[in-house]
Amino acid sequence: MDSSARCRRCFRRGAKRRPEPTSDSLEPNHQVVRTRYEMSRTPSLLRPLALLLALFFLTGSPSSSANRSSVADLEAAWARVLEAHLRAGSKHGVDLARFDYAAVARGDADYRATLEQLALLDPATLSEVEAKALWINAYNILAVKMVVDHWPLESIRDAGGRLFGRVWTRPAGQIGGQTYTLDQIEHEILRPLGDPRIHAAIVCASVSCPDLARKPFTASHLDDQLDQAMMDFLANPTKGLRVEGSTVWTSSIFDWFGEDFEASGGVLVNLRRFGPADLRWPPEPRVRYLEYDWSLND
Repeated sequence: MDSSARCRRCFRRGAKRRPEPTSDSLEPNHQVVRTRYEMSRTPSLLRPLALLLALFFLTGSPSSSANRSSVADLEAAWARVLEAHLRAGSKHGVDLARFDYAAVARGDADYRATLEQLALLDPATLSEVEAKALWINAYNILAVKMVVDHWPLESIRDAGGRLFGRVWTRPAGQIGGQTYTLDQIEHEILRPLGDPRIHAAIVCASVSCPDLARKPFTASHLDDQLDQAMMDFLANPTKGLRVEGSTVWTSSIFDWFGEDFEASGGVLVNLRRFGPADLRWPPEPRVRYLEYDWSLND
């Protein structure tokens, strides 16, 4: 597969290419473009540095009342955007929450207010849990912005221009007066925290991504919201998790980011923990990964 067809969302300098899938590792009759992430592995010597960088972004002085007010304003504006533009639907045989990018591109005061509030918030003045919720919301907001800024398009990848991959490293928007890329938020800030549930919470505007949550992530409910995000994703048999005989089909996200789940028992343990309670597991499950549909989740 041409390197230009790989997803920059999970590429990091120094990452090794993963083997291409064999024919028995892909779901049959799933008619989508065959595209895989390149697994993002932080070299072991750089992991302490990545963690320190994440802590720099996530910790700081106690929250001021002004910043708490700004967080509340951001969450309120983003909540109105989600309420107005998310709807249940399906695309290419996948059940999903569809987002109306076209309506936002035509003009939406709450969307503009969301971006304005995000640009003003300084994450360094927030508590660790407040900042974690902020960065998750920020990723999702800026992924929407990336699509809206380049509307119309068929996939967020198209926003990267002629050389695929640039979309993830292109400036996405401002947070606290500084410009960030989607790649920075995911790989330099969120992933080093060691909470693999974030993979069910951040949404890169594609059909096979986890669905956008219908409410913003908040510090006061973050742990429960992340659990729910994992459960909702795995409750969707069209892109999250299903069992067919002895084969357990799950999202390729668990393949690309498998190392992120190792500290909590590995991929299979997490699938069992967050998967539907009534799912009938085979005695010796054989995990296979679904093909990923990069079409826009609209």
